[in-house]
Amino acid sequence: MLVSISDIASLFGMSPATFKKEFIATGIFCVYPLPSGRIMVDKNEALSWIRKNKSRYVKPERERKDLREIAKAIVSKYN
Repeated sequence: MLVSISDIASLFGMSPATFKKEFIATGIFCVYPLPSGRIMVDKNEALSWIRKNKSRYVKPERERKDLREIAKAIVSKYN
């Protein structure tokens, strides 16, 4: 399942441009551009990355969010 980078970026309190610069430019995610212009990434890759790197990138006010909440937010958006 693919998820939008703007949705993932918003969970981190980041702009989509920052997300692209920080993560996609470093080759962390495979990118799937859609004809509509939205850029998607694989949900499982995104969740795996979040589990490993949450503490490095999530803003302090977001650190209180449990990983399950973040995963649920991504999954519910696309189910």
